[in-house]
Amino acid sequence: MKESSLLFIISQPRSGSTFLQRLISNNEFVNTTSEPWVLLQCASILKPELLNATFSNTLTQWAFNEYKKGFPTVDFQKIEKEYILSLYQPMAQGYSYVIDKTPRYWELINEIPQIFPNARIIILKRNPEDVVRSMMKTWQLQSVEALSRFQRDLLLAPAEIQNFLDRNHNNDNIFELKYEDLMQNLSDQTKTIYNWLQLPYNDTVLDIEKNNKIKGVFGDPYQNSSGPYKSVSSVNSNYQLSKKQEKFISAYLKFLGVTFLNQYGYANTAHIANKKSFAFEYFKTLHHRDHYWVNEEIHPLKKKFFGLFNKL
Repeated sequence: MKESSLLFIISQPRSGSTFLQRLISNNEFVNTTSEPWVLLQCASILKPELLNATFSNTLTQWAFNEYKKGFPTVDFQKIEKEYILSLYQPMAQGYSYVIDKTPRYWELINEIPQIFPNARIIILKRNPEDVVRSMMKTWQLQSVEALSRFQRDLLLAPAEIQNFLDRNHNNDNIFELKYEDLMQNLSDQTKTIYNWLQLPYNDTVLDIEKNNKIKGVFGDPYQNSSGPYKSVSSVNSNYQLSKKQEKFISAYLKFLGVTFLNQYGYANTAHIANKKSFAFEYFKTLHHRDHYWVNEEIHPLKKKFFGLFNKL
């Protein structure tokens, strides 16, 4: 399989990536599947520091690097690249492109074009305020601990995405797209993407309801009826955020800052809080793998947090 057949869609979770994936794959030239997370399976090769294993991954990487030094004429990156491409091969039969839509690839955003310089990458942005709202509503996340699984997606992803775009603004293989622009000018924006990919376009691709290529366990529960949350749209349609959740969101926007939000393309200054949110301060210190053992003695903010609002 050629690396030029790879198309990555990278974004924060809850940014409209499944919708975009359905638009681009709604034809006979592009294949895709429910979020495969292929590159995250290969994180030990691409970005070892992402791993948190029961063994020492630092020592593992050190040992492997020492092994590679013993064979200086061997192109290990080429071997690793061919292995990863072989994982995509089953999707590629008879298609011009294969889409890997895995939002958390922002964690590998710098590594992907290094190992696949000829692959195409769409960076999809969405208003960070709407991202966190969608997370809370979609999954009915009523506690800071529950939201903590998205901690890195909220605190780190926007800056990583923007920094990547700033460094690669002249790279023709990278396409920047705002979710809001896509929704406001659906036909024109989709046509632009198809032209960028050199794919034939007609308005029938906008009718995505019969495009079932994305069906599977992972992905947007509103559009993916095969997953464990297939009824989430009906359950959450009337879910309203509390005032305490709104305060959390305002504190999050303050954390991102007016300057960054303007750079990112979203001027949300009207919603930025003037006061701290204890829930957000607590959220910043949590690690989603650790929240089950956090207690008042270990985390002094926990008592204050739960005393003020047992749920967000």
